[in-house]
Amino acid sequence: MIDKDCDVNTVTESREVTTIVYTFDGRKVTKVTTTVTETRDRTALKKECPFKPKPTGTSTYSLDGTKLTISAPKGIAPANAEWQYVLDGRNVDVGTLTLDKGSHQLVLYVDGKRVDYDVVRVSVWATKPSGTIIDWMKYWRGFSRR
Repeated sequence: MIDKDCDVNTVTESREVTTIVYTFDGRKVTKVTTTVTETRDRTALKKECPFKPKPTGTSTYSLDGTKLTISAPKGIAPANAEWQYVLDGRNVDVGTLTLDKGSHQLVLYVDGKRVDYDVVRVSVWATKPSGTIIDWMKYWRGFSRR
């Protein structure tokens, strides 16, 4: 399910850390594995989530796991849109992008693998025929991991 209200302030993740301890009683080597739990604060993201589309026309979007579908406002040519995706602070290349009658439908891939993610920032710009860049839509949206 999508975190529509962006009401998740913290994300807790656990990982195993392996420490190799060398002792000097003979040739003994001790391998210790511990579990470390980290909690990341998402309060800063919550303050900006979600952005509303700017009034440049009627624009709709639907989010489903790793798929984002956006229908473009009238007067903006989808083929002229520039897309930027930021995932966990890193720019992400879009591995699959199809355009179909005024809507963008895409799936995110990183290193050739489909991405399951919890936060993605999508910034969209479009260009008018005159060359003027329109700030079409910016928003944060939360995703749950699958």
